[in-house]
Amino acid sequence: MGGLMLGGDAELRALRQLQRELATAMESVNIGHYIRRRFRPHVTLLYGDRAVPSEPIAPIRWEVNELVLIQSVVGEHVHIDLDRWPLTSPQLSFDNW
Repeated sequence: MGGLMLGGDAELRALRQLQRELATAMESVNIGHYIRRRFRPHVTLLYGDRAVPSEPIAPIRWEVNELVLIQSVVGEHVHIDLDRWPLTSPQLSFDNW
């Protein structure tokens, strides 16, 4: 599996805070066992065992305007949108990909 990593901790502070708040909310409704304590934001570029040489690319940027809760059906490649929440306040941009 290959992926791009976000920049250093300074760029990730708000994203890590969101992850902590989601974890707290999950614990409050007794689904804390699904929390991954080692949060490592990334973008997956490839699944599989094939080796691909590293190659620099131009920065990637996109605007996030909603949060979607998705249920993944393990082993079936099925993803079900359970709920959506619009993000109404200005979002940080992640330019250091």
